[in-house]
Amino acid sequence: MKKFKGAGWCKKDDVFCSEILESKDLRATLSGLNSEIEKLKAVILLVKSSRNSIGRTKDKSKPTYFRKSHEFKDRHIMTKALIADHGFMKDWIAQYQFYNERNMRLDYRPTIGRKNHDMGYTKDNVEAVPYSQNTSDRAVERFSTPCIAVVATKTDSTATVFECPSVVNSIARIDEVMQLGVTRNMMQGNLSKGIRRVTEDYSIFIIGRNRILNDPMVVDMGIPVSVVTNDVILSYVHKPKTPKEAKSHLKLNIDELGDIYVKFVAIDEGVKEAVAA
Repeated sequence: MKKFKGAGWCKKDDVFCSEILESKDLRATLSGLNSEIEKLKAVILLVKSSRNSIGRTKDKSKPTYFRKSHEFKDRHIMTKALIADHGFMKDWIAQYQFYNERNMRLDYRPTIGRKNHDMGYTKDNVEAVPYSQNTSDRAVERFSTPCIAVVATKTDSTATVFECPSVVNSIARIDEVMQLGVTRNMMQGNLSKGIRRVTEDYSIFIIGRNRILNDPMVVDMGIPVSVVTNDVILSYVHKPKTPKEAKSHLKLNIDELGDIYVKFVAIDEGVKEAVAA
C-alpha cells in the first residue's frame, strides 16, 4: 500500500481517508466498490489527483496548467467536495473499476481532468478521465500540429505572419521576435476555431495550418491593419497591397502548394459567418 500511495503521501492523508470511509454519507458514494481495500484505493487516487491538480497550476514547467484558476487550495477539501458529487463519483468509480480490471495499468488510472481546457479547476469544469486521455488532450496542440499565427500591433498598424510546427513553438517565436511576454494560458480557443488574445496594444490569432488549407478564413484582428509582413524565416506569404484605409479583417488561406495568402477584407463582403471572433 505504501507504494500505491506514492511520494508526498503523509499521515494527514491517512487520517483523512479513514474519516471518509467512516463517514456514512460520504461512504455511500463508494458503494459501487465491493471491498474495503478497493474503496480505500479509490479515495487515495482521488486525494493524489486533487493534490496534483492544485500543484500543476503553480508549476511554471507546465504551461498548459500554470496560473489556471483553481477553486480549491486544499487537496482534502477538494476531495471531499468531489466525493459529495454523485455524478462525478459515479464516473470516478467506473473508471477505477476499469483500471482495476486491467491490472492497474497507468493508462487507465482515474484522474481529474478539465472539460474546458481554457478554464481552470472548478467543480463544474472537472471530470473523471483515464490518465492517457488527460495527458494527451493537449499533446497534439502543444507539440505536433503545424499552425499559422498572425500578430497585429496598434503602434504601427502592421500584421506579422508566422508559420510554426506547434502552438508552443509559435508562442515562443512570437515572444522572441516581438517580446510581448505572452504565454498559452493568456490565450483562449483551440486550433480548429482559432486561439487568440486581444489587448489595446496588440492582437494575436493562431490557427491550425490544415484548417485554412484551401478553405479561406476571415479573421477579425480587432486592430486596424494597413501593412502585412512576415517573419524573417517565412518567405512565401503573398502579401496584399496597402489599402486606402486600415482594415481589421484579414482573409487567410493556404493553397495546394503550401503558399500562404493574406487579403484585406471589408466587413460587408458577405463573409461574416466565417469571422473567427
